[in-house]
Amino acid sequence: MDEANMLSDGLMQHLQQASALRGATVVLLGDYRQLQPIDAGNPYTYLILENKIDYFDLKTSFRQQNAMANIREAVDLAAAEKVAESLKKLEPNTIEIPGSVTRRHLAARAYSNLPRSDRHQSVIISGTNADRILLNEIVRQNLKHKGELSSGRIMNLKTPNDGDITREMSTGDRVILLRNDKSLGVFNGQTGIVQKVQDTKLTVETPNKTLTLDTRHYPYIDHFYACTTWKAEGDSYKYATLYFNTWQSRLNCRQDYYVKISRAKDDILLFTNDKKELFDEIQKSSLPQNLSEKYAMKKEFSFLDHKLQHLLSQAARHYLLSRQYDAVHCPNAQSSPQSIAHFQSARAHHLYMAVHYYQNAQQTYLRFLDHDSRGSEANLEKLSAFKSQFIPAEISSIIDHPDFAPAPTFAFPAARTPDHESDFHALPKIIQNPADFGKDPLPME
Repeated sequence: MDEANMLSDGLMQHLQQASALRGATVVLLGDYRQLQPIDAGNPYTYLILENKIDYFDLKTSFRQQNAMANIREAVDLAAAEKVAESLKKLEPNTIEIPGSVTRRHLAARAYSNLPRSDRHQSVIISGTNADRILLNEIVRQNLKHKGELSSGRIMNLKTPNDGDITREMSTGDRVILLRNDKSLGVFNGQTGIVQKVQDTKLTVETPNKTLTLDTRHYPYIDHFYACTTWKAEGDSYKYATLYFNTWQSRLNCRQDYYVKISRAKDDILLFTNDKKELFDEIQKSSLPQNLSEKYAMKKEFSFLDHKLQHLLSQAARHYLLSRQYDAVHCPNAQSSPQSIAHFQSARAHHLYMAVHYYQNAQQTYLRFLDHDSRGSEANLEKLSAFKSQFIPAEISSIIDHPDFAPAPTFAFPAARTPDHESDFHALPKIIQNPADFGKDPLPME
């Protein structure tokens, strides 16, 4: 486990302790099928693929509800990592032009020819900053030729990392703000239209308010006709013009492709230098090798029905709650005998429920296997992989214990470590009759 993932574990443990003490619930939102963090470590992906947190996979795409049918289908197929089928759906929207200069000009022209109202809700998405800058300049030349932009003022501006840049700013330019500034009421990624250029000041109309920015004090501004995939992530646009260079190998992957095609609400145009090479490039994953292997294993269970998914999600929920009601993890629970008894009772209940749901999930999975060869080596390997992927080792050791049966003689396995490191170090005596594990689950609170 690398240092970043150890930090993820520590952070989640801290959040669990804090939430248990306050009776709160921690909810993380994200999509590990999109681009991974630039910095070292992939904490969100790690927590999901290592079964550190319970999660629900939302299958329905709401952004493309009004899009053409082939766009909706392409996005859904990309989310399911069916790259070939997704690209085939986009064949009518794909333009192959080998030359970079010609392809760049045609992509910029497609965007420039949109009606102004649509253009302000749309974007060109490229892989690199270099392409983004060139595309922005070509769009501005097109708009000047159409008479929508006039010559402006050259201004000294900065990148988010304080690199020096110069940009011509004209009335009517579409711009993006690149850094948060609470005193000015601006935030990174905020966009708007330049209404006035005067000396070092820009008056920018955003969807929420009009800002007057002095570039001597806030120089973090750039044109926004094109952006990189990283900047587009999380946003929605009416139309998206997608610009791919297959020779930019390190930038092309399934996650990049999925983010690009899923930004548009209505329609997309995809420009590439080589369709076949594009398919080869976006077959790759940007996940680190160890997480890619676990992700590939997880996909093997994609056929599991909603019942099994429900059992696993409920099991993980109760397992997490059983850990939160642990006196070791909740020091305040040791304040009085009554408090200790309360925490032990609550923990026993959630442990009971976790074992019940995990046991039912394992039995449900067994029913998916071929009845005629259930004991075959291949099926045993599948069952072992399923258990290692979805069932915590401590729970599995209880379910698979040779004495675990609906009989009152069963005793839980002894703690594995004497220093209370095990999550099951001292199971409360409130679970008196293991035969109850075969009964219907307790009512959900």
